[in-house]
Amino acid sequence: MNLNVVGLDIAKLVFHMFMMQDGKAKKKKLKRSELLAFVAQMPVSVIAMEACGGAHHWARAFQALGHEVVLLNTRFVKAFVVGNKTITTTPRRFTRRPASRTNAAWRSRH
Repeated sequence: MNLNVVGLDIAKLVFHMFMMQDGKAKKKKLKRSELLAFVAQMPVSVIAMEACGGAHHWARAFQALGHEVVLLNTRFVKAFVVGNKTITTTPRRFTRRPASRTNAAWRSRH
């Protein structure tokens, strides 16, 4: 079984995605209008992103498409970032470490 892992950094207009699919690393920059259509075409994956108001909306949309979503508690996201935090390096860090400190409130509700 191949496990596809996706790290997603969400923003207002541009979303940065880092994917490990079948052992290959891929980066993708998507506009808000393109994100849901792109994720719908992806194979079932684990999607990790920082928990915030917008993340809950996207998590529900991704779960409706059959993906597993892991929301990382905002307090612990800094542990994933080594060196300077940039919009393009954060999603890559989400895919490399296990999501041990996820948003417990989100997991208990779903």
